[in-house]
Amino acid sequence: MTLALNRKTKRMGRFFYGGVAINSIADIATRDHDLLTGLADDDHTGYALASKARPAVWVAAADLLARSLADLGTRAHSDLTAISMAPQAVTAFAVSGSFVVPAGVREILAEAVGGAGGGGGVAASTLGTAGGAGGGGYGRSRIAVTPAETLTITVGTGGAGGVGAGAPGAGTDTIVLRSATPLLRANAGAAGTSGVGGAGGAGGTAPTADLAITGQAGRTGETIGTQVGGGDGGSSVLGAGGQGVEGKRAGAAGMAPGGGGSAAANDNTAGALNGGAGAAGRVVIIY
Repeated sequence: MTLALNRKTKRMGRFFYGGVAINSIADIATRDHDLLTGLADDDHTGYALASKARPAVWVAAADLLARSLADLGTRAHSDLTAISMAPQAVTAFAVSGSFVVPAGVREILAEAVGGAGGGGGVAASTLGTAGGAGGGGYGRSRIAVTPAETLTITVGTGGAGGVGAGAPGAGTDTIVLRSATPLLRANAGAAGTSGVGGAGGAGGTAPTADLAITGQAGRTGETIGTQVGGGDGGSSVLGAGGQGVEGKRAGAAGMAPGGGGSAAANDNTAGALNGGAGAAGRVVIIY
């Protein structure tokens, strides 16, 4: 150990170290040995140095070390937890297909978005607007699986927009199945209504999912005097609905996955105008 010069003084012909009279270097070594032994003895009590009148700098250093080790342990635990929870793979389905469970996989996290209906259209030489379609529902569930089994993935389709005053097409549900048994279903958003004053469609649901978020409903268009605006399509959690249009314009398509088509608007000077198409759904499997 290196001794600090200010810890050893000479008074009345005798040397003092740490306030204790010493006669030789052996006394210094013995005293330092006692201090170090005390430090080691204190390890099991959480560095309780202050209770034994250790130098303040030792107390501070030991406390800092203890807190640093605790911080390091906490950070390491957080990092390892994040690594262990990170997904190994993600498989997405924009169209229908099948998923073969890989070897060693016993559980998957499945997400589904339903398809969306089409927006309403407006007949020729008409003053008015129609209703936008609702967005597809969203569902997420943890599903127990068996390695090598095959799950059937049915991705919901989007509905066509209404042609003139004709009815728009409906979207379809998105389903994850084991044989004929649905494991997860996200319902389609409802189509809008064609014709002047047509109502917006309701958003889809996912009633049996662990986490279910209903799609946004489509909006009814507005007519103020000769100013017209078609109803917006409703959005899903992951796909925006078609934006409402003004004047004499056809409706806008929804964005995938699951965005509803918006409605057409006619200011009485145009021919028949069609509603926007709804977007298809999607399935994402994380394992």
